[in-house]
Amino acid sequence: MLRLAPAAKYIRILATAIVLTATGYLLLSHPTPSRVDSSARTLDVTPATFDIVAQARLEQLQSRYKEEEVHSEVGLKIGNPGWTEYVQELQDVYERYFHPRDTQKNTPSTDGSLVQEIHDMLADSLKLSARDSPVGQRHSIPHIIHTTSKKQEFPEQFSSWRRMNTEDGWKVQYYDNDGIWRWMLDIFGRGSHKEAKMPGTDDKTGARILEEYEQLPTGVLRADFFRYLVLLMKGGPPGVYTDTDTACVRPLRDWPGIREDHWEITTKTDSILSFLPHVYDLLSVASAQNTWHHNTESSPMGNVRDRMAELSTFEPPRLVVALEYDHWASGSQGWREMGLSRGMQFVQWTMMAQPGHPVFLDTLNRIMGDVERHRVLQRRDSVIDTEGDEDGEDRQDRVLDVSTNTLHHLLSSDAVFRYLLARWGVHPRDISGASGGQRIGDVL
Repeated sequence: MLRLAPAAKYIRILATAIVLTATGYLLLSHPTPSRVDSSARTLDVTPATFDIVAQARLEQLQSRYKEEEVHSEVGLKIGNPGWTEYVQELQDVYERYFHPRDTQKNTPSTDGSLVQEIHDMLADSLKLSARDSPVGQRHSIPHIIHTTSKKQEFPEQFSSWRRMNTEDGWKVQYYDNDGIWRWMLDIFGRGSHKEAKMPGTDDKTGARILEEYEQLPTGVLRADFFRYLVLLMKGGPPGVYTDTDTACVRPLRDWPGIREDHWEITTKTDSILSFLPHVYDLLSVASAQNTWHHNTESSPMGNVRDRMAELSTFEPPRLVVALEYDHWASGSQGWREMGLSRGMQFVQWTMMAQPGHPVFLDTLNRIMGDVERHRVLQRRDSVIDTEGDEDGEDRQDRVLDVSTNTLHHLLSSDAVFRYLLARWGVHPRDISGASGGQRIGDVL
């Protein structure tokens, strides 16, 4: 199998060249009149043009997804998979909950802080054009292993994380309840809010996310909420989150697909969605330097060749998750009886990510929304009457999820599958039955 890797690499490079050549020819031979200056023959390359093509392809891939069918079979509640709706929803959530509020108007404000930096990174992640696409940029995973515990006393096996990864520059960052709150205040607090040592303050100038954290019903849920928050934000900085009862069985540098192409990894990214950003990037460089002008004296093809070379350069994943249970592949019909949250369920006790990934913002939004619904039901004296109520079963599930602290597990799986469907057009069934790792866009 190892001997096939070089051949597969060259085939991919050849396929890339073919797609780029064909796409570039089509764009140049069939230009939109409003986009071409007839005197200079300069192509005006805009992200909107490529977004239209990418969204059309996404809609075609997403048409296979039937919400009721998937929910019935594996319990997933993905929500609206449309890319435009996905982007708008997450932008609204970040604006509402993460920015410190203006002291006079009690509205979100922006500044040059980490919160604004992550805002900009999210904005980049939520674009389909090449320069701002996660697949078109170079990233590196920050070398921090985050974990939470009430006491700084870890099981023996947890030491394997430090032992196997220290020489590569990885450090373990531990947070207890007080440490989590101080971390949150440092990033989201403002004014006297930063002076508070524990939750419970009347200062309303910090980001609303602080209040949401304080109102979570249990300490376990707060710790679970934090794991997604610390991986979303750059403060820390993020890298890996893992529970204290886990063990590292191989160094992080040896995880397949983390540092370089690996024969165990299957690429399932749609070719059109994968190559379109690169086409945009190449045409942008060429257009900006008048490549298409007949009388140009300069030769910018060096820059174009550099961009072409980047296509065969390995790009690290921005999110690494593991599939914990695969109902469709297992053949078992009783995943609910097994106590699982979903029939297709991702691990939440160990995750790797670069800062600003949309999956974590979506997960946090889902948690906050369900906790609010839980509070509403509590105000109704916790009476759950399913008779004649179409949402009765769903309401009961939500209350049980919150009270038993399984909410984070099912919502994180929903959020990952939604991102794969909304951004890459990948149906949950597409990743079922795999015997090894799978690379889908920026997700491993």
